Amino acid sequence: AKKINFVGTKNLVDSVLYRKEIEWFFFASTSHVYKSSNKKITEVSIKKPISYYGKTKLLAEKYIIKKFESAKIKYCIGRIFSTTNKNQKKNYLVPDLKYKIKNAKKKILLRNLNHYRDFISMEDISKIIFVLLKKRFNGILNFGSGKGVFLKDIAKIIAKKYKKKIIFKDN
Repeated sequence: AKKINFVGTKNLVDSVLYRKEIEWFFFASTSHVYKSSNKKITEVSIKKPISYYGKTKLLAEKYIIKKFESAKIKYCIGRIFSTTNKNQKKNYLVPDLKYKIKNAKKKILLRNLNHYRDFISMEDISKIIFVLLKKRFNGILNFGSGKGVFLKDIAKIIAKKYKKKIIFKDN
């Protein structure tokens, strides 16, 4: 995570600054840079990464801000919340839940679904980035739908479809 999210971004930023050929830079970050909260998260919410992944993204953000502000190059940091797409495969929440529930015997134990997530489609993310590029938006923006979805509800819908029984264990 650190090699890609921080070191890779640092190398890219340094290359951009060396060549001085761009007017705008977009960085795809994550909502994982924020402290966990029961309240709606905004761009000014407390940054306290909840994972190592989030820490490496926040390091990259700080580097981008420092370097591009001093070079007077416009940048946009998009803090993306949970993504969804009808073609998503494994290693994403909904497809993984579907796989686990569908392939369970008669009942399945699911953990840590007692919270909400904000899902946004990859298509919407692409449209947003295109508009931001056209406007040369400078700053930080959260990318989300603004609507929280209770994860247990997603699991219940999937379980009903496959006629499986779910047992929830909350953390």
